Amino acid sequence: MKRLAVIFGMVVALVGFAAAGQVGATATEQLDLTSGGQLLNINPAVAGTYTLLDGWSVTVTPTSFPPAGPAVLMDLDNVLVTGPSSLSGTNATLDVQLSDVGFTPNGTATFHTSGSTLVGITVNYQSIYYSLTNTLFAETTLIGEVGPFTTGWHQDVLGNITGGSPYSLTEEFNFTATATGSSAFISTDSGLTPPVPEPATLLLLGAGLAGLGLYRRFRA
Repeated sequence: MKRLAVIFGMVVALVGFAAAGQVGATATEQLDLTSGGQLLNINPAVAGTYTLLDGWSVTVTPTSFPPAGPAVLMDLDNVLVTGPSSLSGTNATLDVQLSDVGFTPNGTATFHTSGSTLVGITVNYQSIYYSLTNTLFAETTLIGEVGPFTTGWHQDVLGNITGGSPYSLTEEFNFTATATGSSAFISTDSGLTPPVPEPATLLLLGAGLAGLGLYRRFRA
């Protein structure tokens, strides 16, 4: 009887805490670079300089400086974008997309974006999407958009994520080189404020705490 009570307490605890939900994503984050019809897919967690055939290059230096407050959703730090040494009609634009899957729960997302050292380059926009298909680079629902920028900036993008989970997130930057020798430095980070739990969720969480208490009592 005592053993059954202990098992019951553990099960109730696991169910209650699982129902409360967690913030986070899987380790599948990817970075896509697109220009002149070429697509280059890289791992943003690996430092390096990546060059496209038409002359654009992107240097990634991963760091670990998450924003204070809500849990981190996606983080892209210390990215230096350098434009081609000569411009033509086809190589003036670069598209940079960061994407990951497996996020939960819903809530209010805050994406902080900043840039500096813009020389001969325009950041046309930064767009942020989520998708309930939970697919990399799926631009289903727009959370928010900022831009254009021709000088340094610090700006937040706010928006709500609703409809269920898990979901994917995609951030997209679009650059245009207006002169040779162009460059731009960008950095983004984000956080999620989950909604206030519904009564049913609070009840399950309470059941989880009660289950742990029951487990400890019988174990003692």
